[in-house]
Amino acid sequence: AHDPRVGGDCPLGVLCAKDHFDTLDIALALRFDDAFAAWSAAKALRKPTNGESEAPAEGVRGAPTAPHGLTKLLFSRSDFALPEGVFDVPWYYDEKWYARASSARLLCTATCLAQTKLWPCTPRLRRYRELHPDEKVRFAELLGRSMGSILAEHGEPAVLCVEKPYLEGFVVGLAQTAATPFVLLAVNGGDAPLTLDIQDRIAELPCLRACFANNLHVPRRRDLFFPLPIGLPHHSDGLHRGKLRGTGDAEAAVSRIRRAARPWHERDPRLLIPPMAGNRIRSCYLERSEER
Repeated sequence: AHDPRVGGDCPLGVLCAKDHFDTLDIALALRFDDAFAAWSAAKALRKPTNGESEAPAEGVRGAPTAPHGLTKLLFSRSDFALPEGVFDVPWYYDEKWYARASSARLLCTATCLAQTKLWPCTPRLRRYRELHPDEKVRFAELLGRSMGSILAEHGEPAVLCVEKPYLEGFVVGLAQTAATPFVLLAVNGGDAPLTLDIQDRIAELPCLRACFANNLHVPRRRDLFFPLPIGLPHHSDGLHRGKLRGTGDAEAAVSRIRRAARPWHERDPRLLIPPMAGNRIRSCYLERSEER
């Protein structure tokens, strides 16, 4: 069957012999995923015949490259940092999540993380909300020391992706063990900006080559700090939920809007701010927008 979540409709339409599920519907999405998992398992057990290759056909989307190199070695480790407490959900992602996140086409925090070598030892996104503020700082410092040690042990330059609520402790820990060149992605965990104060502390990290950040305040070091687009919100990226229904919810919507939209020169130049839950930081953003 075809899956509209991959970003397009079947070009054959009613002439296609396959079933067509509207996988933007949750029930049908789960049904499709279960069927696809069963088909994949059966295919894995079948031996190639008549010269068939076990490798996926060139250009087939949805078959991301398997973890390799440093990432593959990390799967054999069990000494990753853990916060204090008892948690029902594992603190780190697995290969099933990686397969989904690495096949996405549009930018979001999950796809940023999936493109880094150290994603297996990076905490699941938004789990910081479960931690007491003091424990969050302690855990983040432990996390920073752990990532720095892994980089130093393997001696490979890498990109690190960390949610901004961890940065206070993470920078302290990473400064103690960093000995290999790295690039830091400071991705959203809430709407708080990357202020000049935390930028100054990040800039002191040894071996830092660049830092890309969401909601970046105008930096003093323009040679070191660069803005990172926010991309899709976590509510609709389809990658933070336990069922991992895929990224198509928002990707398919964006694709439809692009096809229906007017050319840029015919569009209204005003900025549309959609409805959002109110909080202190968002209120400040709205006030500044109204001033302009």
